This record gives sequence, C-alpha cells and structure tokens, in this order.
Amino acid sequence: MNMMLNHTKMTGRRVAAALVAVIALAGVVLVWGYHHGLFGVTPPPGITLTDLHSVGQLESLFDAGQGSTRLVLIMSPT
Repeated sequence: MNMMLNHTKMTGRRVAAALVAVIALAGVVLVWGYHHGLFGVTPPPGITLTDLHSVGQLESLFDAGQGSTRLVLIMSPT
C-alpha cells in the first residue's frame, strides 16, 4: 500500500515537471517570436487580403492575376 502512494506521488511529480517544462518552452517561443517581430507584422505595400463573397468573384480575381503567383486561402467554420 505504501509503495502505491509513493508511486502516485512520483507520477504526480513527473506530470507537474512536464507541465512546467511545457509552459517554460511556450514562454521561450513567445519571447523569441516577439523579439524577432513575428507578431503584428504588416504586409508589404501592394499585398492585400480580399474577402470574397462568391465563386464568380474568386474566378475573376484569379484570372486577373495571370502570370503572377497567387495564394488561395480557404477557411471553413467547421
């Protein structure tokens, strides 16, 4: 019975240590990202994000950009 309690304490300590390590790593990543300007960066002039309301609008904008690189981002609420 006493060994079971010790095992439970050790398992709890390991979980707590892993949680602290994950939180510390997340903090380091956030500080690094902030330091290197990854948050709040504005795109260069001429780069826009267009909110489309129909497939026809997508087709006309896609065809108008012939010869240039195009990126289509599709977001779904589900």
